[in-house]
This record gives sequence, C-alpha cells and structure tokens, in this order.
Amino acid sequence: MKLYYLPGACSLAAHIAALEAGLPLTLELVSFGADGRTAGGKDYYAINPKGAVPAAEIDGEILTELAVILQYIAEQNPTALPMPSSGMAKWHFLETLNFMTTEVHKSFAPLFAPGLPDEAKPALLAVGKAKYDLLEQLLTGKEFVSGDSFTILDAYAFLLIVWISYFGLDLEQWPALKAYKERIGARPSVQKALKEEGLA
Repeated sequence: MKLYYLPGACSLAAHIAALEAGLPLTLELVSFGADGRTAGGKDYYAINPKGAVPAAEIDGEILTELAVILQYIAEQNPTALPMPSSGMAKWHFLETLNFMTTEVHKSFAPLFAPGLPDEAKPALLAVGKAKYDLLEQLLTGKEFVSGDSFTILDAYAFLLIVWISYFGLDLEQWPALKAYKERIGARPSVQKALKEEGLA
C-alpha cells in the first residue's frame, strides 16, 4: 500500500494503523502548494480530486476517506486491529468512528483553511472544545477507546489529541486525553510513524 500523506495531518492515523497491522507500506509526501504535487512529481489532484489526504493506492486503485482507509487496514490484519463484526458492539464501534470523523475532526477542519479570518476562530474553537469534552468523557477510565486492545479508533483518537496543541489549546484541561496521549504515544508504531513524518 502506498499512502499519500502530509506530516501531522489526518493521514497520520492511517500511517499508525498500517504499521500496527504490519502492512507493507510506502509513503509519498503531498505538497498543497499552488500545483498540489507529490514528492514524486505527480499531480495530487489527479490522484485524489477531493484534494485531501490521506489517499491510499492499493493494487493500482485509489481509496480515499480516512474512516474507510482505516477499516480497510483493519480488515487486512484483524488480529492486530480487531473490529466487532456483529451485534450492537459493531454498531457502537462504527458510531464512535463516525463521531470522530463527523463531529471532532470536521469541527476543526475550518481552522486549517488558509485565509480564515481571526474573528471566526474563537467560535470555531469553542465548538471544537465541546467535542473534546465529549472525547474526554469517552476515554475517562479506559486504556483504549473500545475494548481491551488497540484498534483503528485509537489511531484516530491519538491524531485528534495531537491536534490540540496545533490550535493553541491547553491539554491540561482534559486529564484523560493527556494520559491517553502519553500512553498511546509510547507505542512503537506511533513512535515510528511520528519519526517517519519528521514529527519526532
């Protein structure tokens, strides 16, 4: 699998998950400058017209959308990245994945937009902080997001918590998130992904 990525962007979650799953992985850096090129000189908008990372190239096909890529990765090694396959456990797992995607992640997406007026930021941050309050509740008293082992939900949650510092928010106000970030951040896969993206 080739993963098109930007350091510290949401592609980091897919990077971590692929390492946890032990998948053969190559990385190609994307630059969202005027022409949107990859490190290999490709037009990234031809690869992914949505103009976002991650995109995964798998057997000549392109797969986009982080939540979908994470589920694909999990299916390649269900022992390393278990997902419930039936019953309400399955639906609650997907409920949490969608909460991370549509509520937490997307609440902060406008803050990455170039040219965002400064006066818009406080309102956006207030919405985002409310989502982190919910994530704090979700993680309080838990080692992992779901069950007794690391899953794709943890790769995603770690990414979202890393973003807290990007927006100048104080992680101290969320003690469960702080402890979780330290714990998950010590995993070999996370350390390797951060190093490969030049973040550690």
